[in-house]
Amino acid sequence: MSDTAPDVELRGSAAADTSTRGLVAEAVEQAGRLVQKEIELARRETAESLRAAVGAAVLGAVAVFGAMAFVVMAVVTIVVAVAPHWAAALGFAVLFLAVAAAGGAMAAGRARRISPLQQTTQTIKEDVEWAKRQLTRDAR
Repeated sequence: MSDTAPDVELRGSAAADTSTRGLVAEAVEQAGRLVQKEIELARRETAESLRAAVGAAVLGAVAVFGAMAFVVMAVVTIVVAVAPHWAAALGFAVLFLAVAAAGGAMAAGRARRISPLQQTTQTIKEDVEWAKRQLTRDAR
């Protein structure tokens, strides 16, 4: 009977080592997958932010063009102060001013929505909290 007791202890400790190794390997694999997912999320969020920034820049350019057109039309209106000419020039000036105002408002709205990596930052914070809880639980 004394011969079987050491074998049981050896098998038990070997199983514990294998189990621990397996758990560590699984934890490393899961951490690797988590990092890959976080990188993928960061890429996606960066692309979305870039699209929003480009859209805001285009609309901002429209607003600048509209403002310049308004100034040109205002000058034309002053220079050509003849009854039919000034009315047409003023009409175009108002039209360009409306386009510039709409473009500026849309650009400002899109610029406010730009929030780079907000979701990635949040999930990384959650991952860090989860890891801290796991480490403190395993330490006990």
